[in-house]
Amino acid sequence: MPENADQLPDTVFEEVKAEIIRAHSKYGKFNSTHEAYAVILEETEELWETIRKKEPKQRTYEEAIQVAAATIALIIDLLH
Repeated sequence: MPENADQLPDTVFEEVKAEIIRAHSKYGKFNSTHEAYAVILEETEELWETIRKKEPKQRTYEEAIQVAAATIALIIDLLH
């Protein structure tokens, strides 16, 4: 999780980018928009669980990065 306020956006964007690359190398690209939606929904539900259970900010941050990465991966796929 970024600490320096001036670097927050860059750090977050870099972490989202790294998560997209990690997920693509592990699972490949989405097979369809339906699959993308299912992944985004699953990641969002996991994020909600960390919020609901009041888990540490770091864990919630990690889940939020995964939601962002899945959503941006869908956007990228739609452009190809």
